[in-house]
This record gives sequence, structure tokens and C-alpha cells, in this order.
Amino acid sequence: MLNPHPPPSRRAQLNLEIEPSQIVALSANSAFGKSTLLRLCERQLIPTSGFVDFPPSWRVRFVDSIPQLSNDTLMANLRLGNKHEHSDDEIWELSAQIGLSSELIGRGDVPVGVSGEKLALSDRICVSIIRALLSSVDLLLLPNVLDSLGQDRALRVMKVLHEMVEARGVPCLTTELDGTPTHLKKRKTVILATKLPAVQAEADSVICLQLPSNGSSDGQVYADEPCEIDEGGRRPAAGSYYLCGPDR
Repeated sequence: MLNPHPPPSRRAQLNLEIEPSQIVALSANSAFGKSTLLRLCERQLIPTSGFVDFPPSWRVRFVDSIPQLSNDTLMANLRLGNKHEHSDDEIWELSAQIGLSSELIGRGDVPVGVSGEKLALSDRICVSIIRALLSSVDLLLLPNVLDSLGQDRALRVMKVLHEMVEARGVPCLTTELDGTPTHLKKRKTVILATKLPAVQAEADSVICLQLPSNGSSDGQVYADEPCEIDEGGRRPAAGSYYLCGPDR
């Protein structure tokens, strides 16, 4: 599934199957390939070998750590790619839950500037996440973007993501949820990369891309003990997996 392009001595292969209806956190040191893996999942990149597969009907959204906004109003950016005609009230409710700055709530006519330069970086990231959720996303990919928001706001986003996974849609978006019985809704999945222990603790599973304790280096994924990231009373992740990469 993953075959990045560093020198052969640093190359690792990944064989991984993820069940839907969960939030999966990727944890690794810098330059280990977290964002590369998510770009492969979104098919921005083509694997040199192997394959990436998910249901063809899934709507996949990749929220880049460098937000891409159009030179238009705030509301135009929020509505870009919407599958349903959400009301303004629904959009502002979701925006408040995600953590968009309070001074922007209800001000859809605010111009964001070229690439969103008139907004703070954290608000640009929030707009990108909100827009993805409004687009009826089924597989949401977040490469380190929550880390840029800071822990408090990142945990607010995680709360909304958990509600989306459990309800098979964002509860405050009633225009979308009310039209389809729950058993007919597609299951939602989130894969994110983060170094924040508190965010990892809120994930359903954690995949640690690192050499495991047994020192193997055959490019497979091994189950290990759950990560001990429950300081402050937070629950540990449900499970952890370790990528066996080549020695450096």
C-alpha cells in the first residue's frame, strides 16, 4: 500500500487494512511517510507497487496542512463542493462546533483574500475541515492539520468527528441526515496524522510507524501493546500497530 521514494536504505512497505466506522491516528517521527500514506489513500500519488482500494462510492476529502481557499467570500468557500443544500444556520452551527473564530460566525460575506490570506491560518484550516464535512465526506484524511490548531481546538474537532462516525453523518446537518434512514447511510472513516498525545488518545486506533520492539525489519505491520498515552485521565487508544521499517 505504501512504497515511498527515499533511498533504498530507508524504504519501507506497508500492508494495512482498516475497517470503516472509526477514527485512526497515524503516529511517527518527521519524514517517516505519514502524509505520503494519506496522499496515497486520496490517490494524489500512485503507489510504485501494490494498490489502494476503497468503495468507489465513497466521497474522499484530503485537508491539506496548507489550506487551499478561493479568492471569494467566506460562505462561498464553505459551500464549495457541498452535496446538499445546507441552510446557513446549519453551516454556522457546524462552524462554531469546529472552532471557527467567533467574529467570523454569521459573516458569510467576509472576503477571505487570495488563498485565504485575510484569515488566520487556524481559521483557514477550520474552513477546510468544515467544507469537507459539508461535502458529505465518507473518508476524511487529515495530515497533521489538527496539530496546527493546538490541543484545545483539535479536541473540539475530534468531538465532531466522533459524532459523525457514530451517526454516519454530522448531527447538526439535519438537511442531510433527515433524508436517509440510518441503516442506508454510508459508514464514515477518518484517518489523521498527529503528534499530539491527547488527540491520539481520542482516536479509536493508533498506527505507530516505527520499528517495533522485536527489531524486525520485513516491511509488515505488527500488532503490539496499546500505546500508553492516557496521562491526565484520558483513555488509551483501542489498539496500536507498528510498521517494521528497515534499519537506518
